Amino acid sequence: MVRSGDCATGASMIQRAGGTTPKAMRCAVCDAELQDAVSDHSENQPYLGLEFFTYGHYGSAYFDPIDGTRLILNVCDGCAERLESAGQIRRIGQTHE
Repeated sequence: MVRSGDCATGASMIQRAGGTTPKAMRCAVCDAELQDAVSDHSENQPYLGLEFFTYGHYGSAYFDPIDGTRLILNVCDGCAERLESAGQIRRIGQTHE
């Protein structure tokens, strides 16, 4: 299991060549500060990270609205790689089954 603070890539995400870019949401696993991949982008577009979203899930006691509301979270690339290696993230699809 990946715990908060396990991600070694967080510090390198704060600055990029040419300066800093606006902040995206932080990594939900290690709390690393993520930057937006595009400097003039107003949406959450994490550089060296992934955005996940859900409109809810039948069976969740926490979040299953029917109004189109969604939850969004980011996971930095380092945490995503470790989670996949630990079997906590699965790739699905034609080429990854």
